[in-house]
Amino acid sequence: MKQYKNLENKPEDEHVLHLWTPLSFEAKRGYHFLPKGIAFSVFSAILYGIAFPLVSLYNKVMYQCKVVGKENLEKVEGAKITISNHMHPMDCTMSAMVQAPKQVYFPTLEENFRIPVINGIIKLLHAIPIPQTIGAKMEFYQALEELIQENKTIHMYPEGSLWPYYPKLRNLKLGAFQLAVKYQIPIVPIVYKLVTPTGMWEWKSKPCIEIHILEPEYPRSVIPSQKEEAIRLRDSIKEKMEDVLKDKAETRKEEDILLEILEEGEEEKDEGRVY
Repeated sequence: MKQYKNLENKPEDEHVLHLWTPLSFEAKRGYHFLPKGIAFSVFSAILYGIAFPLVSLYNKVMYQCKVVGKENLEKVEGAKITISNHMHPMDCTMSAMVQAPKQVYFPTLEENFRIPVINGIIKLLHAIPIPQTIGAKMEFYQALEELIQENKTIHMYPEGSLWPYYPKLRNLKLGAFQLAVKYQIPIVPIVYKLVTPTGMWEWKSKPCIEIHILEPEYPRSVIPSQKEEAIRLRDSIKEKMEDVLKDKAETRKEEDILLEILEEGEEEKDEGRVY
């Protein structure tokens, strides 16, 4: 079994969870990042209607998923970017769950489109592959601009890679914050916090997850430069997210639980990183 040890010493961009990706896929120039056909819309709605209640129930049973601050999502009526730490294979579904019934679009790694069956499912659920070539990237950002103009929600992972059950916030890349500054839209931070299982979840050997939704953070309109404002916005949000993770005295206990999990080399079964 794969062992996730010494995460502190790993490069922050390194992916420690690797799935079977036998298919060939590359988002090239001309790729339809936002399919809009009638058939796609119908199948997407059907899949969402089936998957959402099942996944929500699964998350609740397996991880508790207590939500704190959901009212903060309702403070934004138009387009927004939500961000979160990336610490669980199912956290993408949790981000969609707390924002339902609004649709959420997820920029995701190209490699996730190389997984059989999963590739079709995530596309129907509004995953958007992040291309590697310059020409395709231009069209990718045009697609994001279109979503913003349509007042949609885009969820991004500024940490860049998934580190399962990692209890701390890693460095945040600027992409999401530069997008918010460029289009003058708010960012709503979501923090996934590991907590000790209690009550009906005491049977779990691994931590449960609390979902903290923070106040919307708006970029300033009068700024010296877009990059400087993106850095200010990132640093301000990062500090608030870290405050949530440090909020309880039992944080050390949660980290001890994590270390035990990592040392045993356990990994969750029947789960896969979707986004």
